[in-house]
Amino acid sequence: MALLRVEGLETAYGDSQVLFGISLEVQEGEVVALLGRNGAGKTTTLSSIMGLVPPRKGAIFFKNQPIARLEPFQVCRAGLGYVAENCRLFTSLTVAENLETARMNARDGSSRWGLAEVLDLFPDIRNFLDRKAGALSGGQQRMVAIARTMMGNPDLILLDEPSEGLAPLVIEAMLQRLKQLKSAGQTVLIQAAGSGIGSAAVQVAKYAGATVLATAGSDSKLARAKDLGADHLINYTEHPHFSEQVLALTQGKGVDLVMEHIGGEVFTQSLSSLKTDGKIVTVGAHAGEVVALDIIPFFRRQLQLIGSRNANFAELNLVMDLVAQGRFKPVIHAALPLAQAALAHRTMGARDVFGKVVLLP
Repeated sequence: MALLRVEGLETAYGDSQVLFGISLEVQEGEVVALLGRNGAGKTTTLSSIMGLVPPRKGAIFFKNQPIARLEPFQVCRAGLGYVAENCRLFTSLTVAENLETARMNARDGSSRWGLAEVLDLFPDIRNFLDRKAGALSGGQQRMVAIARTMMGNPDLILLDEPSEGLAPLVIEAMLQRLKQLKSAGQTVLIQAAGSGIGSAAVQVAKYAGATVLATAGSDSKLARAKDLGADHLINYTEHPHFSEQVLALTQGKGVDLVMEHIGGEVFTQSLSSLKTDGKIVTVGAHAGEVVALDIIPFFRRQLQLIGSRNANFAELNLVMDLVAQGRFKPVIHAALPLAQAALAHRTMGARDVFGKVVLLP
């Protein structure tokens, strides 16, 4: 089912018809670009979807509900966000006040996109929170407009001419932020969430805005994974065919990404847990380095297999900053002197560890 579906849309300004039978679909997690020369009707299409310019004919469905006859505020309440070409900020208010207006009117009282989250997505905004919105550059206004829309917690955002009039470097920075925004809202499966890798991955995925499914071998480990941000918990001791649980939790769709570091049968089931166009990231093979691999799903369902790599300095600096802010918490099960290395190995072998076992020189 498409998130947004437009069928046979026709819109006019007085006697001048602009849109003639426009039809389109946007799937969940998809980025769709509407292309055309100036005056072709791109803005009118978005305005019609948002209820700003009522269509004469056609149907518009959002999450399978008709919205073509709704008022703009009702369309927003349904979960559609809109960033106009001219940004439409309150120019006499500060940036912080503009963002606060969105927070006060967020859908369903949700706090998924609060001030801290949008500032993580657009960190430059921190530098001009107290500045009047009318005194900002075009690129700065565009960032604030998107951030303000995000704080309304929409399920889909319509962006009108997001790069119009911006310098090439600003456009590149904007595209990077939009890529980050696309990753938010994805569904991620973290294998062995009680391990050092897994406990860190749960926090990273949650920081990125993902819905996190976590597996572990005991309810006590799953409880701690939930404290780190996991949304859905799967005990693979009770449910060895965990891919069935994943599909049940995702209404049969599967997840966008699997963080896998076990190997063996876990790797095979991880592939079965992916949705079409899904990705599996492998960072280890503790339970088996060699697996029987059926390549058919890779080209039938356009799956991707990605190997791990070392972090660069920028990524390391980001992580350390987040640790310093208390956003990421290194999970240490035990810190032992180097002379007790044998005990550390036995501790890990007992499989009752949550997080890392650290040896101190």
